[in-house]
Amino acid sequence: PKIEKIDQKLLIEMQEIRKLVAIGLEQRSRANIKVRQPLSNAKIKSAKTKFSTELLELIRDELNIKEISYADIENDIEIDINITEKLREEGIARDVIRSIQELRKTKGLTVEDNMILLLDSNEKGKELIHTYLRDIKKITLVTNVEYANLSHVQELEIEGYTFKIDFKR
Repeated sequence: PKIEKIDQKLLIEMQEIRKLVAIGLEQRSRANIKVRQPLSNAKIKSAKTKFSTELLELIRDELNIKEISYADIENDIEIDINITEKLREEGIARDVIRSIQELRKTKGLTVEDNMILLLDSNEKGKELIHTYLRDIKKITLVTNVEYANLSHVQELEIEGYTFKIDFKR
């Protein structure tokens, strides 16, 4: 009986989490903001029950939100759709990461293949890559980045940044 009570409570909490995530995703969609684009914060309507840290983390991950707080608000959840320059750059870095992963897949490379990322970009693009290099290496499993002239590679344009990417063993 005790386990049944816990399971029932968790089930109700998970239904509430799904509802909040669906509303948050709808707010993103209406604002035309991709889920890859991180946002700074969201507010959850103050309720009698507060979610556990793990469940709040789940909402943060699903909505790609940095912080969540409780507040007296009209709706169940409100996401801040204001995108700062830093958040915008982080979103661009995530798009670059996605492109690197797609290229890896297209070339039939596996996670065991140690690759060096070859990058061709202007100074602005190189600065962005340098800022997010640790994340890029961690997620894409490239061992390093080298800058090269990649005239034979199709250019990738992301919000005013241009990149050409390739790999070498």
